[in-house]
Amino acid sequence: MLTLARLKEVIRYDAKRGTFTWRKRLNNNGPKIGGRAGTKTTWGYIGINIDGRRYFAHRLAWLYVTGEWPRREIDHRRGPSNRWRNLREATRAQNCHNTPRRRDNTSGAKGISYDRARGCWRAYVNKRGRQIWHHRFPSKRAAIAARRNAARRYHGEFARHS
Repeated sequence: MLTLARLKEVIRYDAKRGTFTWRKRLNNNGPKIGGRAGTKTTWGYIGINIDGRRYFAHRLAWLYVTGEWPRREIDHRRGPSNRWRNLREATRAQNCHNTPRRRDNTSGAKGISYDRARGCWRAYVNKRGRQIWHHRFPSKRAAIAARRNAARRYHGEFARHS
């Protein structure tokens, strides 16, 4: 497992920008000193190879700043930025609550859909893979407002609305 000492020996983390740069060249074919470290993965995260092992940049940032590996997952408060103020430790469930709205969402709001059979807007909140709150509203605006309040109540600071 990578240690804090080894991490700081080979890489530099800029907490304000959320970027990593190389301090040391790990091999002759590797990136140059001062070059940006990491490549984007298929999930949109930055992966950095150190000593033959791949690490996610957000987990390295946590180690770099706190001196310890995270005990749980690392949640990005808003988007994939690895700025220190955008990172926080979270359980798997909390991290799932903070996901953005799905790409195939047609209502434009997370947890909102139109019920054609009843002619009203449906709002819902999920927790642990189950619907825990579900109501119908005559207008989209009312559904969005009610869903935001319910998400705050059930998900707290991890509630995400868009």
